[in-house]
Amino acid sequence: MPNTTPWLEELEGDRLRGATELAGLAANGLNASLSELSPSPKSGFLATLIDLADSIRRSQPAMAPLFHLANTALLAAETAEADPDLIVKVQTALRGFIRVQRTIGAQAIQRILPLLRPGSRILTHSASSLVETAIRHADRRQRGGVKDIRVICTESRPAGEGIGLARRLSRVGIFTTLVTDAAAGEALSEADLFLTGADSVTQEGVIHKVGTSLIAEVAKKKKIPCFALATSQKLLPERLLSPSWRALREADEILRTSSRRLMVQNPTFDRTAWSRLTAVVTEEGPMSRGEVSRHLCALRIAKSWT
Repeated sequence: MPNTTPWLEELEGDRLRGATELAGLAANGLNASLSELSPSPKSGFLATLIDLADSIRRSQPAMAPLFHLANTALLAAETAEADPDLIVKVQTALRGFIRVQRTIGAQAIQRILPLLRPGSRILTHSASSLVETAIRHADRRQRGGVKDIRVICTESRPAGEGIGLARRLSRVGIFTTLVTDAAAGEALSEADLFLTGADSVTQEGVIHKVGTSLIAEVAKKKKIPCFALATSQKLLPERLLSPSWRALREADEILRTSSRRLMVQNPTFDRTAWSRLTAVVTEEGPMSRGEVSRHLCALRIAKSWT
């Protein structure tokens, strides 16, 4: 099933949506696939679930929420293995995951809002749904005041997620400037802070859209705060991070013609070291590297993956 399931193909092929949105897609798809299965014999069901969970995890290896979603399903199956309503238990756990995702996302946004003061000039890279919602909340809270929030969006090549973000923010009345990726360093001179999303947060740093690390390094040199907005569903132990997160995307996204002597590299993600970050802000507030490590040590992992 995992090799031919349309929602898995959509999940793996997506280049525009972030980790939070794709976790929702995966939850709905997995829930639908489970509805088509029979829990008997249970060994067959569990084998199929493990296969689906592995496919979800591999589809976007840089995105921690997909790991946590799959892990949630496997933990529910392990706990309810002898239950006649095994499938229902797993589906209930998936729905609970999405409810928690919404709740902690809203809480994380509340935690970042005090940093988005009236008149703040925010530079962001790529198109994090959490970052976008936080900026909209801050703007609505301050609308009509003396100073408006202003946002600088990078275009975020090659997919151009930042272009879509800039358009959406401007349509709701937020003063927005769109710059090329190469101009991000210069644009930081006009910013009060660099606010980015996160696809994964590990003991070694934040994995996000390629270019994030370089912008964060420039921000550090200019003494501009750099915050990554995430939730606890973005936290991932380094040992569970697949090396394939570094895999290159299709070369024709950058150059449609190539030759034997012309090599095109198209990475999608990079890792921003903790030394370049002011903090990672989650539903628990600003977290340091040590706090993230302690949180990860307490994470329960399904037996299928240990």
